[in-house]
Amino acid sequence: MRAGVDWRQKLENQRGAVLATELKNNANKLAKWTAAALISGADMIKLGYVSRASLRDNLHHTVLGTQVITLPLLCALFSL
Repeated sequence: MRAGVDWRQKLENQRGAVLATELKNNANKLAKWTAAALISGADMIKLGYVSRASLRDNLHHTVLGTQVITLPLLCALFSL
């Protein structure tokens, strides 16, 4: 987490923008998860957004929110 960015507030106000940023920055991971979900026959994927409870503590995290995305939408984004 970068200093100065309040991810909790950003997720509440701009969930679509956060998803678009994650799709851009982690496209390979998300495409792999989407392909695995297609192979398994799943209908949707649930993404969870987590953050460190403290910047210096890499063991404790806080769940900021979750988001359910349908596979047809993700397949369209990745041209699968």
